[in-house]
Amino acid sequence: MDILICTFTFIFVVLFYFVILWIKLIPYNQKPLEIRTFDNSNSPYHPSVIYFKNGWNGYKYWMAETPFPPQGKPYRDRQECPSIHVSNDGINWTEIKKNPIDDLTETDIKDFNYFSDPHLVFVDNNLECWYRITHRKGIIDNFKNIQLVRKRSCDGINWSTREVMVDLATVNGDSLGNMVVSPAILYQNGKYRMWYVNSESRTHRELSYSESYNGIEWTIQKRCILAGAENMPWHIDVNFIDNKYYLVSYNFKNLTLWESDNGITFNYIKKVLEPSVIGSFYSEGLYRACIIKDKNLKIYFSANDAFKTYIGLLQEYNERFTFVAEGRHQNIISLQLYVYAKKWVSIKFISRKFFNIFTAGYNKFARK
Repeated sequence: MDILICTFTFIFVVLFYFVILWIKLIPYNQKPLEIRTFDNSNSPYHPSVIYFKNGWNGYKYWMAETPFPPQGKPYRDRQECPSIHVSNDGINWTEIKKNPIDDLTETDIKDFNYFSDPHLVFVDNNLECWYRITHRKGIIDNFKNIQLVRKRSCDGINWSTREVMVDLATVNGDSLGNMVVSPAILYQNGKYRMWYVNSESRTHRELSYSESYNGIEWTIQKRCILAGAENMPWHIDVNFIDNKYYLVSYNFKNLTLWESDNGITFNYIKKVLEPSVIGSFYSEGLYRACIIKDKNLKIYFSANDAFKTYIGLLQEYNERFTFVAEGRHQNIISLQLYVYAKKWVSIKFISRKFFNIFTAGYNKFARK
């Protein structure tokens, strides 16, 4: 009987302890970006963002995303349709037209088809949205029939009909391999340059590179080198900033940042984010992130808890590659909440002991 009482007492004390921790963490737990989605789930995911210093058709920031609500019906992927949002500060986003810009037909839905992995490319004063469509053909776990498609717009409002650029099941997909996951595309010097993950395997994935003058015929893929740390990418983004290529890689757990002079060999810079332990909208995990630069570097990232998916924002602060999430009232998310049982004294104690610095609503990731 005494053992039972002691056990329940211990459990009560532990639970009470974590309630106190939760209360202490609330002021430091920031919010995701508020992005409304066409399906009313308000669960955006997989962002791709382009920044125009002088604006384009009235807006400086353009985003493509696909909602991915955990409770999506009749199957989760059905809501994963490419959608466009605009902003002039990179924080407050709105629609420029009714989303999505592409939707599934009744036949598609019956066959469990779905869109995924949108990416924005700016070509000759036109905005292009590239994305994938997977034809499941009525089998929910069939992922073999994938096409890379695009739509184009001269104003972000009116979009062309869907064009099939690559069909991985046919001849023009041979040079890219059997799989293209999370394509990141730049248009430079008259040609498309595409980085992508070449497999959906849990045990063997590589970052590949290919290029094309017309978006249809692609060179044989090259394997990229990730130097300085072990990393098996799952979803990625690549951008050309200040004469360097920057890669943000998600590997089923963390987001890491890399840089390259040639777009083939990427050198590890640092880990920028991993899932939180408790009480955050990214407690269940992260996903594809994208990187841009306005005055400083910004990383928009996918995240989810047990209820919804979200998009959060990290911003470079003061020194190079130090990212912060600013005050709790600005709809910008904090980076990470670490809870160390038996070591918790105060937030300032953690800031001195660990490289995650929590002070006055800031969380800094110093470069290692």
